[in-house]
Amino acid sequence: QARALDAAYQDGEVGELHCIPVVLKDNIDTADMPTTGGSKALAGDVPPEDAVITRELREAGALILGKGNMDEWAHGGMAGYSSVNGQTLNPYDLERSTGGSSGGPAAAVAANFAVLSVGTDTLGSIRSPANAESLAAVKPTLGLVSGTGVIPFALTFDVAGPMTRTITDSAEMLNVIAGVDPADERTLAAAGNIPEDYTDFLDEHALAGVRVGVLRTYVRDDDTAAIDQALEDMADLGAEIVDGIEAPDSLRSLSGEYYTFISETEFKNLLGEYLQERRPDAPVQSHADVLAASEQEGFGMAPVVLNRLRSEATRGSMTDEDYLQAVVEGPAAMRAEIDALLEENDVDVLVHSTGSGSA
Repeated sequence: QARALDAAYQDGEVGELHCIPVVLKDNIDTADMPTTGGSKALAGDVPPEDAVITRELREAGALILGKGNMDEWAHGGMAGYSSVNGQTLNPYDLERSTGGSSGGPAAAVAANFAVLSVGTDTLGSIRSPANAESLAAVKPTLGLVSGTGVIPFALTFDVAGPMTRTITDSAEMLNVIAGVDPADERTLAAAGNIPEDYTDFLDEHALAGVRVGVLRTYVRDDDTAAIDQALEDMADLGAEIVDGIEAPDSLRSLSGEYYTFISETEFKNLLGEYLQERRPDAPVQSHADVLAASEQEGFGMAPVVLNRLRSEATRGSMTDEDYLQAVVEGPAAMRAEIDALLEENDVDVLVHSTGSGSA
């Protein structure tokens, strides 16, 4: 592939990511290598076509070097562990966590195996590995990046985004993967809202006059020194720091009230839809198939993930009234609570440590 791109380079017409090596999380479809979601149930199984993200990256000239290991089905558990590929280690300290669930592609960039990577985030799965492996990553706005051909967890929350060494690299990658995809209705909201070049907004004076609210509820004791230093740096760049904001109980309870119910119901139903539509020849075709395979002796799934699969199996359909009500109420309530915090404290942005509060 690199030789073919080199030949194209002689003609002078190349993509914006020409010959840049990229590693994708192993839940993003690639038609030339397996996509397993971290599960032995899909070991060795190659999807018939690329995900939209994969296609966009290839069209921009990127080299897809390989897939990054992930928490099985993006379900957490032992961060960076899957039954198909075992445990990913943190290149900076083999005793430390890689973060999950996108720990593999993050480790690939941290170890200089690739320049860019793509992860997915449902409840912190881009932000956690970026934190653990010192990357500059972006969890995009829901609907900015296509999810077609990405093994779903919960489409109410799922987003794919760049995990890179620098924020400039993340902006360059967003230029390629952000866009409307008619096959993913969530992205219709992006129409007319995507800038021509994200790097135009990389301004060293961007924090001048910005009121930064510090959400101390989600700053753990161990993180205080690092957060305080970051706030000092922001102040030096012209930000006005508004410290000591506490999240109300009503905000803190929302994730527990809605997230598990919505995400378990969606994974149970969406996994089968994905497999039947995009992987019709795969050895598993439903959540029930995956659970049955995962319960076999010696399969090697992390116990917490297996327990979650069992819990998901008890959920109903996505047409049930309680699910439909939760999907309308939960995210709207979270947005309202965050908007209220911004307005009551007259701040433009809220900051907290990545290690807590990602929900």
